[in-house]
Amino acid sequence: MCRGRKFPGVYSIGKGESVIDIERIIERIRSGDRQAFREIVELYSKHVFHVAYSVLHDSKEAEDAAQEAFVQVYKSLPQYRNEGFKTWLSRIALHKALDIKRKQDRRPAELIDVAQSLVQLPSRDEDVLARLIREEQIEELSQ
Repeated sequence: MCRGRKFPGVYSIGKGESVIDIERIIERIRSGDRQAFREIVELYSKHVFHVAYSVLHDSKEAEDAAQEAFVQVYKSLPQYRNEGFKTWLSRIALHKALDIKRKQDRRPAELIDVAQSLVQLPSRDEDVLARLIREEQIEELSQ
């Protein structure tokens, strides 16, 4: 059984230790075979999820990152140069997870800024309160 050592980047071990010719699957995808891309997703979905989860530590976010990674892989396949598919795929998944992590890190700062600006804005309750105080002052003065 070949484990990719004789022909690096050509073969991969799939489910049940079967040998998978990644380059052939990629060529099928490039020629328009959508089922071939489903095969890649089935073969590597767990791996891509684990890469994303290792960065995000959140299942839902890791699923989103994995989905974005596969979309990017599909778009980028014409530029792929047969240089180790799993490594290339892992790198894309890592970058998608890091993008999501950066967005998460920015969210709290944005929410704090919005909350601070809301505190500075006068609310309708303050207007009502000010009016009530003014009316009480006028009533006291008139008495």
